[in-house]
Amino acid sequence: ILAKYSADPAEVPIYGEDWLDKRGQTLAEARKAIPNLQTYRKGPGEKLPDWHTLERCVFGIDVSRQMMRIAMMNLVLHGIQDAPIKRGNTLSEIGGLTEDDL
Repeated sequence: ILAKYSADPAEVPIYGEDWLDKRGQTLAEARKAIPNLQTYRKGPGEKLPDWHTLERCVFGIDVSRQMMRIAMMNLVLHGIQDAPIKRGNTLSEIGGLTEDDL
């Protein structure tokens, strides 16, 4: 879904776009100077028609309350606020899920 509704992804070095600006180079020039330069494809997700669909796709279950707090804070920092993060034992018979979750 994200790839379908995003703008064309741009190739960015793993050091970030600021790194290129500080060097005063384009990506092509940096690749010529550093042949094994690692990059990744970066694209915005603001063109998603329904952000709630993306939030429902992210979920988690953990026994530790501390890990639940860390996971929720990470999601909030990335703009995902309604993801279901629950406390439960994933090694139990139903994986910490209630009948409503199934």
